[in-house]
Amino acid sequence: MNLSQEIDAFLRHLLETRNYSEHTSRAYKGDLQDFHTFSVSRGVPAVSKDHLAEYLIHLRIDRTLNPSTVRRRLVTLRCFTAWLLSSGHITSDPFDTFRPRIRLVQRMPKFPTREDLRRLLLAFGSAGTPCRESVGAHEPSENRCAYLDHLTLVTIELLYATGIRVGELVAISLRDVDFDSATVLIHGKGSRERFVFLPDRGLEELLRFYLTRRADQHPICNTLLVTPRGNRTSTNFIRRLLSQASQRAGLPYRLTPHMLRHAAATHLLEAGVDIRAVQRLLGHRSISTTERYTHISDASVRERIQKLHPMRQILSMVDN
Repeated sequence: MNLSQEIDAFLRHLLETRNYSEHTSRAYKGDLQDFHTFSVSRGVPAVSKDHLAEYLIHLRIDRTLNPSTVRRRLVTLRCFTAWLLSSGHITSDPFDTFRPRIRLVQRMPKFPTREDLRRLLLAFGSAGTPCRESVGAHEPSENRCAYLDHLTLVTIELLYATGIRVGELVAISLRDVDFDSATVLIHGKGSRERFVFLPDRGLEELLRFYLTRRADQHPICNTLLVTPRGNRTSTNFIRRLLSQASQRAGLPYRLTPHMLRHAAATHLLEAGVDIRAVQRLLGHRSISTTERYTHISDASVRERIQKLHPMRQILSMVDN
């Protein structure tokens, strides 16, 4: 078996036995195809420690890729070589003796503030009235534009209210929404399911009204969110929708679904919600993944304390 065949067999293994999401499988495939292209250009037929070291130099020096990208590529290759070993295609794992350290720059992820979210909601209303309070004000002749407005608003509010991933959002079916218990069943990574909650009556009413507009699109699928043509929404469609929404609201950046997920986690922790509850809401397998949001939350708290602490007023009184 050659390297190309081994990669194809490994990708089939991921789809058939690991229940990886489409996004994760696509990322693995892209990483391994890149490694295969490099291997072919070097005339190297097999995976070895020296070959991996050359590939690392190629990524970091020749192509100057971001450290996080380099580390992801190596994680993919580590999984691949572990499978090669367990399948008997190699007799020893090159990562046993090849252990590079990739230093990552810790960056605070960008996410919309409460004021940004307010501007987003107002952008889909009229005369300063939030759109969720005036969603029925459109005439039938405005059907397509009105529907897109409602779809955008539902998307923003659901992502922020629940903290779900964009892939989880587009996978929600009509039967997953339970208005009696105000919950939505989410089909997460690795076929793990969890419930998220609709936090207020306003969002429930918005969803109910959206469903009446959704029926007018003559949908040909049973997913909750559908395009104006009645088709299932894709993750790229949702990203474009949010990008257009941020432009309409006059935000100085392009809004992404993950930004709303970051905002949901951070604002919940700042409000005092237990980190275990936030972990469950976001669908994190490990609490350490959720803990990174505590650093963002702490930074926000520290900024407010530094700005509002009475010590400044006391010192100014002493100086006077």
